[in-house]
Amino acid sequence: MESHNDITERELESLRGDLSHEVFPCTIPSLKFGTCVMEFIFEWGRALKAENRTNFQKEVDVVVVGAGIAGISAAHALQKSGLSILLLEAETRVGGRAHTQQTEGETPCDLGCRWLHNATVNPLCSLMEEQGFTIERSLGNLYYASGKQWLSQEESRKLISEQTRLWHHVEAAGRRRRDVRVSQVLRQQGRWKGLFRYSCAVHTGCDVEQASVQDISRYEDLDVNWLVLDGFGAFVETWSEGLPIILNQPVHRIVWDSDGVSVESRDGVVKARAALLTVSIGVLQSDAIAFEPALPSRKQDAINGLTMGHLEIFVAEFTENFFDIEENSQLYIQSADGSTIGYLVRPGGQNAVAACLGGQVGQDLLREGKTAIERFCLDPLSKVYGTNVHDYVKRTLWSEWGLNPWIRGGMSASAVGNAEQREELARSIKDRLFFAGEATSAHAHGSAHGAYQSGVESARHLKALLS
Repeated sequence: MESHNDITERELESLRGDLSHEVFPCTIPSLKFGTCVMEFIFEWGRALKAENRTNFQKEVDVVVVGAGIAGISAAHALQKSGLSILLLEAETRVGGRAHTQQTEGETPCDLGCRWLHNATVNPLCSLMEEQGFTIERSLGNLYYASGKQWLSQEESRKLISEQTRLWHHVEAAGRRRRDVRVSQVLRQQGRWKGLFRYSCAVHTGCDVEQASVQDISRYEDLDVNWLVLDGFGAFVETWSEGLPIILNQPVHRIVWDSDGVSVESRDGVVKARAALLTVSIGVLQSDAIAFEPALPSRKQDAINGLTMGHLEIFVAEFTENFFDIEENSQLYIQSADGSTIGYLVRPGGQNAVAACLGGQVGQDLLREGKTAIERFCLDPLSKVYGTNVHDYVKRTLWSEWGLNPWIRGGMSASAVGNAEQREELARSIKDRLFFAGEATSAHAHGSAHGAYQSGVESARHLKALLS
């Protein structure tokens, strides 16, 4: 969301550009030309944009590190129980990977969370509607194309049936005792192997050569997905109102013992009876936060056993509606070389598409920059519609989660043989250090509702301990 400050969000993003920060190296190894001067400018711009909602408190019952969905859900529950809390957020906004870009007169564009998965039992649905946000329950249709050729309804039905069979095969393999990579299970994927590879990368953040079949099979999917039309990130912003949050406050050291914790951040030290960490697995692996004493080996093994999958979001708005398909439909295009891309078309009736770029493809395009991303995402549309869609572009946006030093990727993923490390990551240490976030969810990892539920569960344990 743009600000009226002299340095806008877009200008901050351009300053960040392809830089790899010296202090917080990004997840793409080849981006190695950050400078101290640009780091200073970026941090100065961040400070201008931060609008804090409370004073820096020196002592509370619980300090929550991270004001994403997990941190905010925990904070609300803790606050209701009467415990004093303080949330420290490294970014200049709340929401974590729920982020809505919107300027005056423009429609909201989500560059992170957009979907309400398992919607019929997802607690975020009622919270959103209580806050006046619009949920779209009726989606459009599924469309498929091979190069320039649209598939018929019968061809699409056969394709969906085959893709469903492949996923069932992967899930069945995941229920066995021995974990393997998806590529070891599906050696023959047929004509539409590019589509399956794309779907795997988008759903797990990993390519089939890295994705764990057990991690996939453990996710509980009701296959009921609704859309948030007013902006998922905008909802989180509204939902967080009334909570004591300090923005632009990265935590760099936590000292803990049997008496409590001392959390050191940019502006000082907060003492608390316990700390709840809701940062991404990418941040935990980066050593951006030092622990004294060091975390127990079992906790460090859990952190190392997981990884940060990669998922980037690309949004393009157009001046005209040339799609000729229903709003909230999904279109998948596989090119002759097997490369595949999927779009949410006309979300909420907008003349726009939102595309997901997962796994190595997402990382490569992020490294190559704006022109490469736009070509990869828009050229297939030009072919299938027989017109140069670049001529109708009003604006484009993309997420750059892999470049964000406070997130470092799209979602958590399990290395093969380590799916059960999610439960270990969720366990507290000596009733002083608690952990939440989608990475700690065994059956809802990679989802907003998994993050929400982990925060609520951590708050329940903290309330029982401290009240």
